[in-house]
Amino acid sequence: ELYDIQTDPWELENLANNPEYSPKLAEMHAQLKADMEKMNDAFSTIDPKDLKRAKKAKADQADRAEQAKYQEPSALTDKQKRREARKQARKEKGR
Repeated sequence: ELYDIQTDPWELENLANNPEYSPKLAEMHAQLKADMEKMNDAFSTIDPKDLKRAKKAKADQADRAEQAKYQEPSALTDKQKRREARKQARKEKGR
């Protein structure tokens, strides 16, 4: 929200969506962000519980990916075993 309190003391006309004020709004936003970083202020509009769940899900996904690197390949399924047996039979038949 952005108001000109000199001409609109009751703050009835929000100027944030007015293209004429977009440079000023961007300047103010950049200043706020810089001040927040300077003060190490991590204020966020994100629900902390949602943020915690997202971090946990990301960590779980990374753990699964790490575990997958070191897992041995799983045993062949029955279908794969039959396919391999057919291939082997064709090879032996061709000899």
